[in-house]
Amino acid sequence: MRERDRSDGTEPGPRTAAGGFALGRPGEPIGAGPELARLAADGGPVEEIVARLRPAGLSALDGLRVVVLAAHGGVRPLDILRALIDEPCAAVARLSDGRVLAVLNDPPPRAEPAVDARLAARLALLAPSFQAERVAVGVSDLITTATALSAAVCEAGHALALATARAEPTAVAGPDDLATHRALLAHVPDELRGVYVRRLLGPLRAHDARHRTVLEQTLDVFLQCSGSWTRSADRLHIHVNTLRYRIARIAELTGRDPTELAGQTDLLLALSFAPRRSEDRMEDGVAGRVGNRAAAPR
Repeated sequence: MRERDRSDGTEPGPRTAAGGFALGRPGEPIGAGPELARLAADGGPVEEIVARLRPAGLSALDGLRVVVLAAHGGVRPLDILRALIDEPCAAVARLSDGRVLAVLNDPPPRAEPAVDARLAARLALLAPSFQAERVAVGVSDLITTATALSAAVCEAGHALALATARAEPTAVAGPDDLATHRALLAHVPDELRGVYVRRLLGPLRAHDARHRTVLEQTLDVFLQCSGSWTRSADRLHIHVNTLRYRIARIAELTGRDPTELAGQTDLLLALSFAPRRSEDRMEDGVAGRVGNRAAAPR
């Protein structure tokens, strides 16, 4: 008799995926605690969450983590998540927005590397078998109380958004990734990003287009080199005096001083919002033709 998909999130997975990786055991549930996973995702009452931890084979005292996954195309997200976490006692559920969520134990002694790094390595290994266009995974920090489970779900969701924003077809983000400026930038509305970039980089781009200069690339390299005149000039293949002229011109056009922390911060954020120019393109272009000459500062 044909196994039917179950609405409670405990649907059976496919027998095998392309490449021979098993993505689920026929006839076995994908998760032992879909109700627990959904309660955590919905911010349900703590007492109900606590009551469902032990039946799901989980214990907050052992440490819990939340993993949220989104996938497009190929194998079902629920099957992908089960293959990645490979934890028989994980509480797994499919959410209404198409994402899938798992609550799993991470008991001590905890293995190295961290959970998100291990998931990234496993995802890289299994990705061909999933045949998905994109797979993004977010991982929460470790929690040791049931009351913190809903917050862990939110954290994993933010990590997922950060992973989704990356250019790679498969990406995993964890709690350490959230403690960066890129995590904050991932939640800035596109409209505000556009205004910010036009306001700060617009004058540089107009100048570069009009005079065939490379001020935006110069700024990018200067900030990548932490404001080092010598290293920046070496990477740009120009004389330091030429670099000083360019940086002064950038300050005039943007109203931000690239040699001071406040100006560097504003300009770095603008470059983070904008597509990055490749170093090869820069070196093959005008900057490469300038060479090491001190003359003709542009």
